[in-house]
Parts: sequence; C-alpha cells; structure tokens
Amino acid sequence: MFSHWEHGNSRHISSYPLFPILFKRAGYEVTFFSNQYLLKGFRKGATNQAGHFFLADNTLSDSLFSYRNRKSSKYDLGLVGQFKQYIKKAERPAYTLDIVHLVGQHFEYSIRYPHSQTAFTLYNYKDRTLNTDSKQIVMHYDNATRYNDIVLDSILTIHEQKEAIVLFVADHGEEVYDDLPVHGRLFQEPTKLQAKNEFEVPMWIWCSKSYQEKHPNIVSAISSSTSKAFLTDGLPQVLLYLAGIKCEWSNDKNNILSRHYQPKQRIIGGIADYDKLTE
Repeated sequence: MFSHWEHGNSRHISSYPLFPILFKRAGYEVTFFSNQYLLKGFRKGATNQAGHFFLADNTLSDSLFSYRNRKSSKYDLGLVGQFKQYIKKAERPAYTLDIVHLVGQHFEYSIRYPHSQTAFTLYNYKDRTLNTDSKQIVMHYDNATRYNDIVLDSILTIHEQKEAIVLFVADHGEEVYDDLPVHGRLFQEPTKLQAKNEFEVPMWIWCSKSYQEKHPNIVSAISSSTSKAFLTDGLPQVLLYLAGIKCEWSNDKNNILSRHYQPKQRIIGGIADYDKLTE
C-alpha cells in the first residue's frame, strides 16, 4: 500500500516511490505509529518472513517519516494513546499526515482485546453447529472486531474538532468458520464466499465537520465514489489527491475520487477474477 506501483504497471515495483516520501517533500510532517513494525525489530512470528523487514531500516525510515513510535502496546488503544500524547506535545506544522498501523484482529483473536471489553459470550452462538472450541474462536474474533471499532472511534474523536480527514482500510479479511471449518487465511484459489471473506476489505473516509464545510467538492467526490470497484494498491493516488499534491506520479485514471477514474480488473493471486467470481 505504501508503493505507487499498481497491478498492471510495466515497470518493476522498485521504479516507483513510496508515498510518504512524496508527502515529506511536499512539506508535510509524516508520522508512523505502528503496533507491529518497529525500528528495533518486530514482534515474533511470521512478520519477519513476509517482507516487511524493510521498514526496520533506519536510512529508509528517515526518508519516509518525520517521527515514528519506538515501542508497541499490548492493545491498540495503547498505540492510539501514544499517538494522542505525541500530537499534544509536538509543535506541528500546518500540514500533517499521520499513519496509524494497528494489529487489529490478527490471529490469535483472544489476545487482541482486553477481556474487560468482552461483549460476546458462548451463549451468543448456541445456535451455531460448531464445537465449543470453534465457538470460542468465533467469540474472540467478534470481541476483537468490536474492540477494533472502539479503537477507530477513539481516533476519530481526536480529530473531531480539527479540519481533518481520516481514511481507514484493512489489508485482508479472514475465514472464521464461514465457508469451511477453519479460521485464518487459506492462501488458495478462493470460492465465491472465500473471496468475499478474505479479499473484500472495508475502506471508508471520514471528514470532520470543519473539513466538510471548507471542502464540499472533495466531500461530494467521496460520496459519489462509494460504489466504484477499487484495489488497495490505488491508495497512494487517493492520498495524493486528498493532500492536494500533484507530481509525475499522479494519475487521475487510478484515483477512485476522480471523475476520470478507470476501474481495473481485480485479480486474486494471478488466477481468479474477483468480480466474475462474486457476480
């Protein structure tokens, strides 16, 4: 999502810039608050094997970000607390881009929310034809999802009284005993339901009242784009548009908020056409 490379581009991904660099060069302060990737390394697990290690490189990090957090938090509200403390103390310029990278509902779901925030219990799943262990996993996932909503609401609350715009997007979905008796991601050619569960992700754009009053044309462009087909590799184009940044990498055909936007084929794993599969 950081790269301006998009599916269908002829040149190698290394030929395209990462969007935080463009924001910095345009005069923005760019912060990165991550509950997964730290300069000193990562939480143990598959992350180190998934190609994200480049975000731990000091030289690259300095070119991308004006500031980034140095420690993770047990739960995502703790990360939001770090972000809130930073913006209270820092003398910030007029234009800022804050990237908040959550753990969200990644497996294991039971450790993604404080159990004092439990809203769903096994009683809520008494009609599901699952064994107790499977019901518990579904229960933890639903509680983690509810907690994630609380986290996102806390981010919006921080920006309510500002001229601000917040964009949220998830990177993937998961199976949680829907189509098959499994949880997690399958990494295989998907069925129709698996395509929706694992690859159809939420994305929304929120504007504060002050922002809506000062930028009605952008608000209108957002409202008229809600039904357009989109791939998350087009995110940098959306961000450049919202920030008012124009450069050689800008392309209205790939910007979902532009009237010149041209939807692309949405191919899963190089083999499955998402739109044909789910029609």
